[in-house]
Amino acid sequence: GRYIMLDAVRIFARECLVARGVFAAVSRRHAKFYLALGDGGGDGTGAFEVRLRDDVSDFRQAMRFLLDAQDAAAIRLAARSIRFFFYYGNIAEGQLWLDETVERCAGLDPAAVRQALYAAGVGCVARADFPAARGRFRQALEIEGVSPQEAAALRSALALVALYLGDGATAVSEFRSALAVPGGLSEVERAQSVANLGWSLLHTGDLAGAEVALQTARDTYQRLGHAQGLTLTGVYLGDLALVRGEPARAFECYAEAMAGARERGEAYWEQLATIRMALVHWLSGDPLEGLRLMVKVHQSHRATITGLPELAFTLFLVII
Repeated sequence: GRYIMLDAVRIFARECLVARGVFAAVSRRHAKFYLALGDGGGDGTGAFEVRLRDDVSDFRQAMRFLLDAQDAAAIRLAARSIRFFFYYGNIAEGQLWLDETVERCAGLDPAAVRQALYAAGVGCVARADFPAARGRFRQALEIEGVSPQEAAALRSALALVALYLGDGATAVSEFRSALAVPGGLSEVERAQSVANLGWSLLHTGDLAGAEVALQTARDTYQRLGHAQGLTLTGVYLGDLALVRGEPARAFECYAEAMAGARERGEAYWEQLATIRMALVHWLSGDPLEGLRLMVKVHQSHRATITGLPELAFTLFLVII
């Protein structure tokens, strides 16, 4: 089990540390622990994000100390934590941390600035402010000294923004550019880019190419045991089945993705899969069940996609 310290005890302990003149040293050690945790768990497996669900108050203290000290390590920690804020329903707070990080990093080294801009761009995507996100990513890409890993990540980010803006052709081009960067992507990152390439090809009407890319990504995720990646490809394969006029197969893919997301507490993907399942019900002649699912998403206290539950709910009512 875990012990929870009362705020009164925490405040008293802080006062004692300040009185002894060791508060800064202890705070730095505390922040370094979360930096090490982020560096070790920011590999796409979700371990760091799961840990933060229990330690979010400690994360806030670590971020505040690093920002107040104008330590470049704050950028690294903010970048690592954005996935937590995106998937577990705290997008607004995550954006506040990112905005402050970007504001304070102007005088730091170029690599740190790129990290801050990238993280800020991800935060803009989470808020569905895609033009602002594209600007952040392009600005980061223009800074001198971009490594292959950074170039691939930024190209992938620009591709996703293009996809969200409905420009499938540009998304396909950017994803292929990211995949072509020598040594730019880890195996997990490559699988994610291949999956997103498949979804982009789906948007351009290349169903055969989309299927090849999505199955390739899914096979990689299965081999690696990467649960979040399997959820991602499950949703995308459901979209492919829906476009092909196979609602039963689509529903199977969405249901599997929703169950996996719910088990891991990933509200974003659970809601996305649920909305798609509602659409399948409507297309299959069962609008009442579809409406029930949409009401569930609309009323969910864990609604994490800015404006999406309300928008989807409204569109669904208009359709029926």
